[in-house]
Amino acid sequence: MYMIDWITCCCYMMLRKFHYADWDAKSSAIVNSGVVVGIWLIIISNLFLLSFSPDSLQRIYDYGKIYYVGAFAIAICGVSLRYYYLRKDAIPLMEAVFKSKGWDKGWLLFVASAVILVGSIVIGFFVAQYVKSQGIVFG
Repeated sequence: MYMIDWITCCCYMMLRKFHYADWDAKSSAIVNSGVVVGIWLIIISNLFLLSFSPDSLQRIYDYGKIYYVGAFAIAICGVSLRYYYLRKDAIPLMEAVFKSKGWDKGWLLFVASAVILVGSIVIGFFVAQYVKSQGIVFG
């Protein structure tokens, strides 16, 4: 959970540096974290199912759009539940850690947020290509 808090706070503080409103920066950071978590949920589930039950993965991919929308919905709802109901103080606590370590520079936050999001997308693309090379067909 520390990594999810770190990703969320990094995006939140970057958006605050661009003078976003507090509520807008928080909700955008939560959606960003939900997308990253959703991508990793898809990556892990694909590799797990490919290793243990390729037939199940193919059945899931026969309804691929539902699979992707469901994975992202679960991830975004889970992250939202964490930050809006379970741990309302997580972002301010992580923000204090960032400031104490000197990580609150705008360019550093932007690079970290971009690298995490784009890196997750790239890794997801390569995993999708690997799954495709194993004979699993989307749709």
